[in-house]
Amino acid sequence: MKRITTICLLIFLFESSAFLHAASTAKSVKIVSLNVWYGFSKAPEQKNKALKYLTDLKPDIVSLQELNGYRSSDLERDAGQWGHKYSLLLKEEGFPTGITSNAPIEDVKIQLMGFHHGLLRCQTHGMYVYVIHLHPSNWEFRRQEIQLLLKDIETLPDNSKFILAGDFNTFSPRDKSVYDSSEDFIPFFERLDKQAQGNNLRDSEIDYWHIEKLEHAGLVDVIAKQRKMFQGTFPTKLREDEDLGPERRLDYIFCSPSLIDSCLSAKCLVNSKTSMFSDHYPVTATFQIDTP
Repeated sequence: MKRITTICLLIFLFESSAFLHAASTAKSVKIVSLNVWYGFSKAPEQKNKALKYLTDLKPDIVSLQELNGYRSSDLERDAGQWGHKYSLLLKEEGFPTGITSNAPIEDVKIQLMGFHHGLLRCQTHGMYVYVIHLHPSNWEFRRQEIQLLLKDIETLPDNSKFILAGDFNTFSPRDKSVYDSSEDFIPFFERLDKQAQGNNLRDSEIDYWHIEKLEHAGLVDVIAKQRKMFQGTFPTKLREDEDLGPERRLDYIFCSPSLIDSCLSAKCLVNSKTSMFSDHYPVTATFQIDTP
């Protein structure tokens, strides 16, 4: 009997140890996304403040848009300020996107054809991350980009964990009631399309197709899911002297269905500091990730 008791105790201790080890492999991963308005060149005095703010957030992944004028070495230098050894720049002309991480960046895919700014996808922290910057003023072109994006997602291994983070330049049906209540929402885009020869409105209406298409594919808008109230991400107070229209949410973080239960928090970072870094507010989300 004593021998049986000893064996049972050893089995219990082994299983407990295995459970504790499994639990210890779960880690939180914070992603922050920010459009930096022409590579901070429109408000250069804000750059150091923005970099310090990002450092204080202690992100694990940073998704950046509008890195105009950046070289890979510039992004690497900025990433070092918030403790990231790994960085990747989409391109070195036009409106580049970029990503930094405190874990290796692998399985990189860069696609320029079919996208206004380009598609950047990589793997880090055991997830695929897409850095998004869709066409700023053409709903038809954005539809093409969404179709190509979904086609790329279909190539990922089954049950892959993935995140889309960036400036989508389009509108969510989850925000429709806010936009409908604004007297100047449609008139503003009518003026903008006329002045800039844009194509923001579809038949004089806001086009929600892009975000609807992502949600129909199973992707989850984690900020909309977790928020208690609407917050726009554009424009900020940095450009309050310009006619940029009513506030709207252009910056999003989407995740795969396999990640939604792991999302610990998600929000727009709207405050007095972030209102002056860029013409966009940052967005962030934190996930609990199981490591191999």
